[in-house]
Amino acid sequence: MTMQNHVPLKPKTGSGPGTGTGWKLAYSINAMIEYETLTGKEFQSVQDYFEEVQGGKLNPSVLRRLVWCGLMTHHDGITEREARAVIDACGINASVAAVGSAVSLAFAGPEDGAEDGAAGKPQAEKADPPARAKAEPVSTGKS
Repeated sequence: MTMQNHVPLKPKTGSGPGTGTGWKLAYSINAMIEYETLTGKEFQSVQDYFEEVQGGKLNPSVLRRLVWCGLMTHHDGITEREARAVIDACGINASVAAVGSAVSLAFAGPEDGAEDGAAGKPQAEKADPPARAKAEPVSTGKS
């Protein structure tokens, strides 16, 4: 069974793209790196942003960057200006909710229904640990 790797972001009635189907929001590793490059912040700072939003402080420029980076995975070539139009078409609340869901999906593990059963797990937990090599004294050629 193939799991969805994105969160749909649908326009409000009467707005959005000509087809009215909406967009796909996903945070691939490239989208996360793009966010870090654009903002100079680690992707983990998104958690701080959501805490601020829950406290009633919305930063529209951060939201636009998050939406833009999340759209890049499935909408190659999308611009930051187009990302703003997506937010306008879908609404701020729906956009914030979709970003939150897409970030959660990016870090979902097998208990969360991740497709390959390994998403979200650090590599060290997935692989068998390497056998420990014995430390041998290095010969310096001197006796």
